Amino acid sequence: MALTVKNLLKFRMMAGDFVCIIQVTGDTSYPNTGSTVGYPINAATFGLNSFAATSDYGAFAANSAPPTATAYWVVSNLAVSAGGTYSEPDATTGNLRMYAAGGTEISNTSTAVGNSAVLMAYGH
Repeated sequence: MALTVKNLLKFRMMAGDFVCIIQVTGDTSYPNTGSTVGYPINAATFGLNSFAATSDYGAFAANSAPPTATAYWVVSNLAVSAGGTYSEPDATTGNLRMYAAGGTEISNTSTAVGNSAVLMAYGH
């Protein structure tokens, strides 16, 4: 149960801020059982040492700091219609959940090889 990670871009901005963008692709054993639903995402996924415990704003709740595990955002490969596969972070666990065409989440240990997402981490 692991994502394939392709580093796309990492750059430093002003005053020590940085952005890291990666592309992740599922494997042949998507985790969807018990307390593990979706692929865990952590700082190492981005090649970082750690995520900050606080943030200036929240990814899921306006004006509140996200949990450490959700200090990233899916910036593409989202589909609001039922026409294609898509990925999204779970608002509670921070895990990356993947869905087949039609909006049904991929079942436990099924293949997610065709599913990918671009993730971005921002920090300072």
